[in-house]
Amino acid sequence: MVEVISFDVDGTLVYPSFADHVWLEGVPQLYAKQYGIPFEIAKEKIFREYEKIGEEDIRWYELGYWFHHFHLEGSPHELLNRYKDKIMIYEEVSEVLDHLHRKYTLIVVSNAHGDFLSLIL
Repeated sequence: MVEVISFDVDGTLVYPSFADHVWLEGVPQLYAKQYGIPFEIAKEKIFREYEKIGEEDIRWYELGYWFHHFHLEGSPHELLNRYKDKIMIYEEVSEVLDHLHRKYTLIVVSNAHGDFLSLIL
């Protein structure tokens, strides 16, 4: 008998737009501004570095790691807060979770870093 239902966050409970903006726009923008290079050049460099680490490595998900790696000024929390307005919950999520929590224990399992999850949840 099912007692617990787990949900991923990005792409299941919320649109992936928040994470996408942070990783694909925010980090390259910071890098471009700090090092005085065009955004597209910064984006290519950042993406090459992301690929070197790869999604199987826990560091890939840690914004703090990338701030240190690229010697970026500011903080991961500042960057996350800049894009928190991009957090969008799928329309049906509230109703579904409200219905399911009456019968099941609901949990979130995600590879997203806690810094992201604390804002999303």
